Amino acid sequence: FLSVLPGETVTFDIDFENTGTGDDHIDISREGDYPADWTVSIASQLAILHEQTVTKKLTVSIDEDTSPGEYHIELTGISSDDPKIPPFERDVTITINVEQMYNLTASIGTDTTSIDPFPQTASRKVTFKFSVNNTGTGADKFKFTAAFDATPVRKTGWSVAFSPATIDLGVNEEDMIDATVQVPYKENIDTYGISIKVESEGDTSVF
Repeated sequence: FLSVLPGETVTFDIDFENTGTGDDHIDISREGDYPADWTVSIASQLAILHEQTVTKKLTVSIDEDTSPGEYHIELTGISSDDPKIPPFERDVTITINVEQMYNLTASIGTDTTSIDPFPQTASRKVTFKFSVNNTGTGADKFKFTAAFDATPVRKTGWSVAFSPATIDLGVNEEDMIDATVQVPYKENIDTYGISIKVESEGDTSVF
């Protein structure tokens, strides 16, 4: 049992032991429930002496778009020198757990806007729209936070509200989010910056 991420290549040492009474040749076949776009390679045949153990490499390249889950590779060694029908054979099953890869892209249509400073009788609101696309390999949930630039100094009362506050997206799904910024009453005329972070709840290092 081995856990891997999509896009990785892993190698296993497979031992073949001749427990018969003479030299032999072994045909190696493989099957399983792994995706067709994986690359699985191992020698198709080997010669093995009496009481000898031969190690062969099984190399598995996991496609980068593989869905998370448990997959199996079954190797069968069949004696090609055994005259019996069916000939002697042994199976071994390799279990590979593919973990979910978390990723996203986010983009905003217009990142700058201007508001009329007059009349300053009440706070004002301006809304920005941005999109989030789940580019990971499984479903994910995303949340949003905002941070105000340290300069220029601003009055108290600024806030950012997101609608929706969180979103659930399947693989390659995309959605639009509104970020509504409230500007306080009698704020000084200037240019103010706000950073918006989109965060995966499955992996907080992805944003």
